[in-house]
Amino acid sequence: MVIDLKEVKEARQTLKQINEAQSGFKDNINKQIKDVEDKFYKQKRALEDKEYKEVSELNKTKNKINGNYERKKENYLSVMSEFDEVLEFIRINKRNEKARKPKVYSGYRDKRRTHKPIDVLENDDLKKIFVYITNNRKPKNKVDLCIIGDTIFTEKLLDFPYTYGLDANTENANIRAFIRSFEDEDKAKEYIKRNKHKLLLEFRKEHSKIEERYLKTLAEIKDNKEWEIAYWESRKYYYEECYYRGTETEEYKDVLKKLKELKNK
Repeated sequence: MVIDLKEVKEARQTLKQINEAQSGFKDNINKQIKDVEDKFYKQKRALEDKEYKEVSELNKTKNKINGNYERKKENYLSVMSEFDEVLEFIRINKRNEKARKPKVYSGYRDKRRTHKPIDVLENDDLKKIFVYITNNRKPKNKVDLCIIGDTIFTEKLLDFPYTYGLDANTENANIRAFIRSFEDEDKAKEYIKRNKHKLLLEFRKEHSKIEERYLKTLAEIKDNKEWEIAYWESRKYYYEECYYRGTETEEYKDVLKKLKELKNK
């Protein structure tokens, strides 16, 4: 049976009333929600402002007092830094190694080409630093001017100039510095003649300072039992705290043996 049109009219009127009531309810409840949100927004904003001020004051106090602590530590940190440097000097000296002449080459196997230095910056037992010309794969400026060398000192004492991505392989080298590219070898050599004194100048100055401290320190602590004990105690700590299962190594046993011998002298 088809629906009665009177029912349709009644349904339409009723739906209109319900929608009006629903709309009025939504307007009313949304206003209440907004009133509550506004009220708590103001309260939250006031709390956030209060929080910001209190935290800012505490941070000022923290920075001031922490700065005081840091200033108090400065002299003692300087002492510990010098102590660590001396231990590193002793460790290097005990290795009894000399600076090695680098090997520089391009290619592999039957296509391997060895590069010889074209000039010398430093050459003694503590450091060997040379100037090389190597080839690159650029369409222009096909030769690179590089400084490659070796020093007995470590990164604990110096920041090494080290360029990754050189078009050359190296052995016995902890210094690898790219200088610049040139059109040909003649232009590279001309540049060296004019600028040799400037190459790695700051590094070489710093290296000279380290050398001076190294030699002076070794002379001052020669045959010094206390420093020998301090050194071997540092090695003991290394194997116990910084080396996985270090106490199981033969080196650790040797360290304990040396410490025992020194303390029984």
